[in-house]
Amino acid sequence: MDTFNVKGSLHEKRRDFYRRNSLLTDQRGVILLATCLFITLFLLLAGAALDFGRAWAAREQLRTAVDAASLAGAGQTDRRVTAAVQPGYIQTVCDENSCYETCALRPYLEDRSGYESDIIGKQKWKENKCDKLIGLRERTLVFTGAEQSAARDMLEENWPSMLEPTTTSVTAYSNPDSPHYPSVVVTAGGKFKTDILGAFGIKEISIKRASQSGVFYEEIRDGWNYGRNKAPKPAIN
Repeated sequence: MDTFNVKGSLHEKRRDFYRRNSLLTDQRGVILLATCLFITLFLLLAGAALDFGRAWAAREQLRTAVDAASLAGAGQTDRRVTAAVQPGYIQTVCDENSCYETCALRPYLEDRSGYESDIIGKQKWKENKCDKLIGLRERTLVFTGAEQSAARDMLEENWPSMLEPTTTSVTAYSNPDSPHYPSVVVTAGGKFKTDILGAFGIKEISIKRASQSGVFYEEIRDGWNYGRNKAPKPAIN
């Protein structure tokens, strides 16, 4: 009986030893665990890439918005002109058979000034149908004061829906002594709220864009055309 018990105890110890070793070396379930970890990591990276992609799209939309806003602001400028007009009048001329009306011109010139959009665009230089436009004596650029409001309205209309606005500014360089004259600069910034990146501590991404639009025109002084004005220097760093 004693010998049997010793052998039995040795057999049980040996069996326990092999069982423990088999538990340590058993690889069943490792692949499943690794697959779950890989899928989790892949989903996190895909979500992060999606956040970055949406942020990039919002940045491009903001770029388009500030470009449109600066162009809208610059488009509100006008040119003030002085037109040289030879006044005309209607005279009646008769021949042997009938009488008829015709235009005649007076022997002097008159200056008629105003916005180019009115004087030239709407032909307000002509007070009657016989007047004759000789040319422009002066043409200068005028900031009408509507540049900033037009730029802000356009920026608001095109603001990216995924972006929360933080800062906006519109500057109209209307002083001829400024190196940035004549131009309109629009700067805008916002915050993009992330989803998956929040798990990595990145809860928002700040985006800022700026745009500058210059105004170009042919400058005329004392009847002489000096060509197009100089391009304004960049006001955006």
